[in-house]
Amino acid sequence: MSAVLELTGVETGYGEVQVLWGVSMAVQQGRMTTLVGANGAGKTTTMRAIMGIARPWAGTVRFQGEDVTQTSAHDKAQMGLVLVPEGRQLFSDLTVEENLEMGAYSSRARASLDENLRKVYGFFPRLEER
Repeated sequence: MSAVLELTGVETGYGEVQVLWGVSMAVQQGRMTTLVGANGAGKTTTMRAIMGIARPWAGTVRFQGEDVTQTSAHDKAQMGLVLVPEGRQLFSDLTVEENLEMGAYSSRARASLDENLRKVYGFFPRLEER
């Protein structure tokens, strides 16, 4: 089984301060993968490197077999690779369904909104309301 997301030897940092040294990991399709570590261990920087917010100095990031190391965060989002920051409570007053609708801004995401709602609810609520 090939990895849907793979980092190989990723290094990056901020300014002249290196934060990541040779990070390698693989995320398999259909599997839950977690990134754990103490505060300051580089978890957020790893996620930022994946998205291109912190540009990797070395190494590669592959998504669905394609090298996306230098791809912009906007283009990665169009491909379906996104970062959802935890703990910001950006849309805390919205329902789960409203959050899914807010996240379906790209044409690719809009096209799969109904299917994602089925995955969350087990049925499509708007159809059941009719």
